[in-house]
Order: sequence, then structure tokens, then C-alpha cells
Amino acid sequence: MTQMVSELRHETAGAKKTKVTVTASAASNPQGVAFNMSADYVDKGGKQDGDKLKFDAGAGPFDLSFDLDDSSGLQLAFYPTVADAIWVAVGDSCPTAAGNGNGAIGPGSASNQKLVVTNANAAAQTLTFALRFTGNAPGGGEKTYVYDPKIINGGG
Repeated sequence: MTQMVSELRHETAGAKKTKVTVTASAASNPQGVAFNMSADYVDKGGKQDGDKLKFDAGAGPFDLSFDLDDSSGLQLAFYPTVADAIWVAVGDSCPTAAGNGNGAIGPGSASNQKLVVTNANAAAQTLTFALRFTGNAPGGGEKTYVYDPKIINGGG
């Protein structure tokens, strides 16, 4: 019983959980794929506004779990490392290189269909992030596909 109480305290004292389903479907745009997302703020503390994940001021950190639902026909998968699967930049411009938004996003884990990171939500700021996927190129071989939504942090 003591161990269970200790584990419960650890869970509630830790980061809140947000589950994000990223759906990829075939499209006639230059990238050949359209992305959208649907967020479930399991522990409350924020809301989705289109392609923006908003986190409330004073809500603390959030563990973000991105699940890929690929119906594009391109066999998309997250890059195998967190540093390659998500690039983050402070501001409204898409990141052009690997980064964690000056420490705003902490590493977690990456697999083909799932990416987990921690959003510190410590400072009121906008973060633009690029979820990066590998997939089949139309002419053969592989290519990188990118989805670039935003995080709006209310801060601590």
C-alpha cells in the first residue's frame, strides 16, 4: 500500500499528460501529404486551437505524446531519434535545424509511430515545431515529410 501511495504522489506531482494524434493523408499539395492533429488534454490545463497547442499559465509541465495515424500511402514514420523527429524554435518561424526551443522541450522517446517529449511550459512564449517523418518518395527512395504546428505556452 505504501508503495502505491508513493507512486500515486509521483504521478500527480509530475507533468500533466496531453495525447496528440497526428493524421497524415494523401494530398495534391507539393509535399503530397496533408497533416492535421487532434489533442486530448487528459489532465486539463490547455486546449487545442487549430494547429496550435495552447497551455495555460501556471499549469506546469506537460508530457506530449504524439501518435501517428498514417493513411497517406507513403509509409510515414517518425525519425528514430527525438532530436531528428522534432525540431523546435522560439517564435513564429519554422525551425530550419535541430533544436529544443532553448530548452523548452525536453527529450523523451521516439519510435516509428510515437514520439514523446516534455513541454516545460516555464515561460510565456510561442514555439514553432516541426514534426519530421521519413516516408516513400513519389519517384522511389525515401524523403523527409514535415508538419509544423505551434505551441503557445502560458508559462509558469
